[in-house]
Amino acid sequence: MAETVTLMTLALVELTASAWALAGEIAPTSMRAAAGSIQNCGSDLEGAFSPLAGAFIHGTTGLWAAAFISGGLIAAAASVCHLLFVHNSIDTSAAASAAE
Repeated sequence: MAETVTLMTLALVELTASAWALAGEIAPTSMRAAAGSIQNCGSDLEGAFSPLAGAFIHGTTGLWAAAFISGGLIAAAASVCHLLFVHNSIDTSAAASAAE
């Protein structure tokens, strides 16, 4: 049990640091707070709906493993999307002209 808690804690710390680093990398300096806010909103929605989705999956399949596997598949899909679609930082000149 202690090993599981330790590994889950380390994974959570790594995922949190990676997520904040991503927002800082793709957004220009003037928009980093907005990117972080949008990211936090998504995390809050996920935290609100994950228990409902997990309970629904468990109720439908009768397996808690199915709920965890679906979470892993969603994380894997997010990683693939990041690898395929995030290539360059946001152009600061376009962001500045949009703000005006």
